[in-house]
Amino acid sequence: MEPYASVSTPSDAVECSPTVWSTADTRRANLLFLLMGLCYYTPFCMLVQPVDYWRLLFPTFNVNFRISFAYYIANVVVIFGLLAIGARQSFRSRIIGGFGAQLLVLLLLPASYYVLTTETQHEVMVLLCSVIVAIGAAVAGSSLFALAAMYPSGSIEHVQLGIGLSIFITTAYRCVSKGAFPSDATVPASMVYFYTGAATMAAGVASYILLLRLPGSASVHATPQTHKVLQPTLLRKIRFNGILVVVLNLSTMLVWPGLLTDIASFNAPNLNTSGWFPLLLMGWDALFDALGRYCARYKLCFTRHNVWSLVLGRCVCIPVFICLARNVLFTHDAITYVVVAVFSWTHGYGGALTVVFVNDCVDDAERSGAGMFASFFVNFGLVAGASLSFALAKVMG
Repeated sequence: MEPYASVSTPSDAVECSPTVWSTADTRRANLLFLLMGLCYYTPFCMLVQPVDYWRLLFPTFNVNFRISFAYYIANVVVIFGLLAIGARQSFRSRIIGGFGAQLLVLLLLPASYYVLTTETQHEVMVLLCSVIVAIGAAVAGSSLFALAAMYPSGSIEHVQLGIGLSIFITTAYRCVSKGAFPSDATVPASMVYFYTGAATMAAGVASYILLLRLPGSASVHATPQTHKVLQPTLLRKIRFNGILVVVLNLSTMLVWPGLLTDIASFNAPNLNTSGWFPLLLMGWDALFDALGRYCARYKLCFTRHNVWSLVLGRCVCIPVFICLARNVLFTHDAITYVVVAVFSWTHGYGGALTVVFVNDCVDDAERSGAGMFASFFVNFGLVAGASLSFALAKVMG
């Protein structure tokens, strides 16, 4: 392995003059990046949303902790490997290949219900699918962030907004699919849910193909990227804001999805027995996460120098979540909804801002490398949080 791998594309030798993007083409690019951002996180969200389906397959434990742990371990390992080899593969093969693998998983996983017979077999299948989805997300996502950094201003923000919408939309998929079937029809409702997710991933592949057809895309894909991904000077520029990205995502994964789905309703016990309360909380969380990402276009008083106050301040919510899950002190649904709203909004808002601020730390020529590192920081924080969440689940029983 080379100590500092170059970021390059197969078109490195092509010289292109800068392209001036029209307002209409910029809007189209932003919309397509939003759709691709949505598809980047949709497969993982599809895995953690059907709480009632997983309880049917795994009645003795919460499999969401294991799904998150397997996903983020595989994801961060692959992203680090991609950083080591740079961008020797094209954006095209990485994005289409990654999204295609995830689409295949969403087709095969529900079909496995009718083939596998034991709880162990189902668990192996679910965790294997989590790993494949993680690899696909790492391959597609690292290139997606790097590519968005090379497009007109606003592209990265739209990728972030798409990620937030993916949580909300997959929650809506689950609620609609569950509501459309009788309460005892969890399996057919889940089949519809997973195949709807597969259709969404197909739309993500189509979005990238449409992006390639925009007039300015040829210039972007042919732009020489001569900087080094692991260049020490680049790391020095972004390390402070990169650490903030890690901390923010680590704190979120301590809560989501495992601890969040362990919280029961205090005022409407029937929502617990029907399996609706975890879905309602996931939907509430997704709504405020998406709102936070949308609001990230307004930086308010925050800069790359002081956004740490937002990142650390939201950690106050974590002990409250533990109390809610353990039925201690804060035993009212109103408190649950308020804390989830605050925590989710600050994740969406702070998550989008911190990634943008990473790119603000570097020169234009270094944005592709910074974009790949931003993806690594996000996922390193998530895997660290998922690991701690897994340990927390063991402690809490």
